[in-house]
Amino acid sequence: MSDQTESGLSRLAVETRVVITAAGHARRWANHMGVPKHLAPVPTPSGGKETLLRRLTRQARELGVSDVVIVSPVGDPRYETEGARLHPREIKKRWRQADRFMSTELWNKTGRTLYLPGDLYASNSAMKRMIAEPVRDWIWYMRLTRDMFFGEQRSRAMFGFGFWPEHHDFLFMTIKYLNALEVNPESPVKRSLGADIYRAMAHETPSELSITKGDRAFRDYPPHLVRISDETTDIDTVAQYEHLMRALSGALGARPTSETLE
Repeated sequence: MSDQTESGLSRLAVETRVVITAAGHARRWANHMGVPKHLAPVPTPSGGKETLLRRLTRQARELGVSDVVIVSPVGDPRYETEGARLHPREIKKRWRQADRFMSTELWNKTGRTLYLPGDLYASNSAMKRMIAEPVRDWIWYMRLTRDMFFGEQRSRAMFGFGFWPEHHDFLFMTIKYLNALEVNPESPVKRSLGADIYRAMAHETPSELSITKGDRAFRDYPPHLVRISDETTDIDTVAQYEHLMRALSGALGARPTSETLE
C-alpha cells in the first residue's frame, strides 16, 4: 500500500465514528451457549477466540478508528469491550425497526458515522472498504443477491451504513417517513428494516416499498451501494453461526481467498 493510500485511510479513520448496534433481543439466537449472539466467539488471527463485538472493535481500531461505540442493552456488563465505549439503550416496544438508527446523539457532527450490526462477521477487506470509503456521500454496504457460501444459500443482507453531517436531516426525515408509513393502517408498508431505509432514501414509492423483494433501488441507484460478496455475513441463527464456524475452520474445504468489493 502506498504512503498516499495509507495517509488517506488514516485521515478517514480519524474522521469516522463506528457505531455498533447490539441492543436487540436476538430472539432467533435463543441465548445459544448462554450468551447473546453479539458475544458469540469467533477465531482470532493468532488462533484464539474473541467475541463478534471484540472482532469488529479490533478491526476498526487497527485501521485507525479511535471512536468506537457499542449500543448495548441496559445493565449488562458482558458487553464491555476493550477499545470501545458503551452506549446502553433500552429497546422500547413502541419503537419501529428503523429506530435502531435514531440514537441521533451518536451521529458524528464533525465527521463520518459508520453503523455496523453487532452480529456482523466482517472480512478484513470488507471492514477496510467500509472505513476507507473514498466517496463523501451516504453509502450502504451489502450483499446484494442470493449467493452460495460452502453450500449455504445466503440472502440479501446489510453490513454497514455510512453518512456525513450533511446527510443527517435527510436520514432523520427518511426514518420518520418510514415510521409514519409503518403505523398507518392504510399504508402498504409494514416494515422498515435496513434495506427498506436504503430503498426509501433511494426514493422508492410506498407501493414499491411494500414489495418485500423489490429491487428497483438496488438496480437503478448504484452510487449509494457498495456490494460485498465474500465470507462477510451477519448471524441471525445458530445454524448460520455453526455453518460459518465450520467454513472458517476449513472443515468445509479451503477457505475462500477472493473477496469481491464493488
